[in-house]
Amino acid sequence: MSRLDELSERVKRFRSAGFSSPPSSSELEEASNELQGLLLGKFPDDIAILDLLATVEELLCNPDKALQYLEIALKNGMARDRVQLKRKAKLLDSADFWKSCPLTPPQIRELGEYLESMGADHEPNGRTTSYTRRWLRKRSLDEDSILNAFSLMCGTTDFTILMNVVR
Repeated sequence: MSRLDELSERVKRFRSAGFSSPPSSSELEEASNELQGLLLGKFPDDIAILDLLATVEELLCNPDKALQYLEIALKNGMARDRVQLKRKAKLLDSADFWKSCPLTPPQIRELGEYLESMGADHEPNGRTTSYTRRWLRKRSLDEDSILNAFSLMCGTTDFTILMNVVR
């Protein structure tokens, strides 16, 4: 198995892990660095590497970078099928989300883990914003402005913040 195949399998595992068991950002950054090394080294136009890089950057919540790699792959001959065009549209939406989100991707991940640990993923336990407020307060973040931004993203309770903003 080639190094590219190994990285491809690793990225597939990262993607399938989902929110319940997300890879650490250091694992993703390591994969990104290795793929960039391959791209810059021997394979500057390789569609498979560009596609994997787009996926890794997507998982790192870097939609602008992911979009950049996807567009290069499309220019280099990747099929412009419905799947890739939908992916591009989702990345554009994701870029808009992160521009308007008052928290960074690591903060969002941490908030999600906290809300899950408090049981807010079960609607009866997440009917208020008390857990989110407590998490924001511990970090000295502006509760009201962040909760207002979340409400614009359909996050008006701990449960809906977890389901609509974090995930």
